[in-house]
Amino acid sequence: MNPGMPLVSVDIRDRLLAARLPAMPQVLLKLLELCRSDNASIGDFAGIVAMDAGMSGRVMGVAHSAAFARSGKRLSLEQALLTLGLETLKTLVIGESVSQVFNRLSQQCPADISGFWRHSLTTAVLARELAQGIAYPHAEEAYLAGLLHNVGRLALAGACPREYLPFFRAADTDATCALERSTLAITHAEAGAWLVERWHLDSFLSDSVLYHHEAASALRTAAPLIQLTHLAHRIAEHGADSDESREAAELYRIAQPLLQTVAARADELVTAAAAQLGIDLGTLAAEEGSDGANGSHARLAEQVRQMVLATEATRPLLVQRSDQAVLQAMLRAAGILFGIEDGVALLHDGRENVLVGVPLDKERQRLAQMSLPMHRGTQIVEAALSGKPQFIAHDAACSIAERQLLRMLGTDTAICLPLPGAPHPIGVLVCTARTSSEALLREHVALLQDFAHQGAQALQATRRQREETSTAIDELVDEYGDAARRMVHEASNPLAIIKNYMSILHAKLDSQSIVSSELSILNEELDRVGRILDSFAHRRASIPDGLADLNRAARDVVRLFEETGFAAGNITMTVHAGDALLNVPGDPNALRQILINLVKNAVEAMPAGGELRVSTRGPVNFGGQLFAEVGVQDTGPGMPEATLGQIFGPIKSSKGEGHRGLGLCIVNELVEKLGGKVICCSSREGTSFTVLLPVERRAACTEDA
Repeated sequence: MNPGMPLVSVDIRDRLLAARLPAMPQVLLKLLELCRSDNASIGDFAGIVAMDAGMSGRVMGVAHSAAFARSGKRLSLEQALLTLGLETLKTLVIGESVSQVFNRLSQQCPADISGFWRHSLTTAVLARELAQGIAYPHAEEAYLAGLLHNVGRLALAGACPREYLPFFRAADTDATCALERSTLAITHAEAGAWLVERWHLDSFLSDSVLYHHEAASALRTAAPLIQLTHLAHRIAEHGADSDESREAAELYRIAQPLLQTVAARADELVTAAAAQLGIDLGTLAAEEGSDGANGSHARLAEQVRQMVLATEATRPLLVQRSDQAVLQAMLRAAGILFGIEDGVALLHDGRENVLVGVPLDKERQRLAQMSLPMHRGTQIVEAALSGKPQFIAHDAACSIAERQLLRMLGTDTAICLPLPGAPHPIGVLVCTARTSSEALLREHVALLQDFAHQGAQALQATRRQREETSTAIDELVDEYGDAARRMVHEASNPLAIIKNYMSILHAKLDSQSIVSSELSILNEELDRVGRILDSFAHRRASIPDGLADLNRAARDVVRLFEETGFAAGNITMTVHAGDALLNVPGDPNALRQILINLVKNAVEAMPAGGELRVSTRGPVNFGGQLFAEVGVQDTGPGMPEATLGQIFGPIKSSKGEGHRGLGLCIVNELVEKLGGKVICCSSREGTSFTVLLPVERRAACTEDA
């Protein structure tokens, strides 16, 4: 072993922040399979993520980052997955797959990663089984501590593969820890504990990672979680019958027979997990350099290519409704895919022919005052004009404006990602490229350029949709206004006549106070009707306040279509809705209108017959917020790709005269007024719409409790 000269621990810690934790390729292959499934749930992802220390660490780190952490509470693995939500989780999986394909460590020593995976999962299962055996109340916490106890080895291997590779290939012993300290000035236990602290997890979890190589005698009075992790590591490393395991169990007052029981149980569970992922545990020791070892990596690389990374990873960009929302989604996706920590956007102003800063949060409002003339002279403008990514550094060649942006981002180096357009560029994303990640970004410039190109297309699509929607709404408003004015004009005549006759009648019956009072009320009501009709011509209707039961609405709409014969006999309709109240704030009539439009569209999409399913569930987590969910799914032929990109805008209808092609546009507007979101997935097997509506605040609070 000749790892080289000692490194400064501060330098390694800086690199740890930018490191990508390698994961088993079989785990990523299974997760990519889930990404392609429209029916995969958070639970499906959780079952696979919980088998791998690298993916679990990545999920915990992202979920506790500033972009997602809102409450400040420490999350379990399952809660972290719920916080991210399905779309972000899919993007994260694709990003990790890309990282794995290009990761030098995974290509150099796949057998080491396989051995690491087996040891980490075995320790996790042992810790959980031991916790249950001694009635420790937080068994899943013990599982996570066991899974992450050696995460420092992964992190150091990802942060400095050249220096740490010999240590990663060596046995995980106390002697290896001593060599790590003398050579790198930090052990993998310290590196892992430091990372766990940076993820804002529980301090006992961090201590479990930090002390798993300590002598058992030193942990005699430690917290149970630390002792469980330490003992599980000893059993996984040396066996249940070893002196090390027996000594630790005796000091921690854990019965010796329990060790044999949990060891056998752990072997069964790890073997089952390996079988689920397609890993042959019997060949792990002989995998290094074999065709079988590289086969998983080759399959993973092929899967990534087939996934059409840019399209899949930037799918969330297509559901945004404003430039700022698209840009924010791009920066979040860039952080997940490429480890970019921060960025700012400058968009082209065609009137002045300048790049203008776009504030994406309240802290950077002054960015709007920055403008760069569109003539060559800065790397930012050069990126916009050439359509090629450019790197800028804080040096003599850097312009004042570029130095300001670098200071704003808190970095000495940045990468400018062009957002191409025609006939003029849309703008530029300026993203941090710290020293520890610059080399990796330079390797993936082509991938970054494709990513930015997809973002530019999403911006253009969003702008086109806004213009088309605005035009269609203006046309509807004009038509609505004309009809309203005609109605007001025609209704005003009989109202005026009635009002006159009421006045005459009032005068004739003046002496009859009771009748006079009633007539006065009628007169006031007629005035009110007149005001309502008059206001109808000058304003748009709003959705009244109230509560709507999503389960009842789903059942009522399906019953309406079945009983009225609206759906042909060759269409099978089913509804899956609970009996309990699932209230969402808003008008029940608006909710009914949304469902009728979606079900009607689904029925019309299956003229030859098929199956239509309406389902509800909730509360569900989406992007850190609780929603009630209703889905409408058909088995029709799916939507054309050209139509799918603009379904929530006005489109030319293929249903004949009387159809404006605005049904889904109206659905989207109603859902947005209710504070919700609409998601559409379509393929040759059918189309599904998922509507997410905020749950009743009281119900959400109850769920949180």
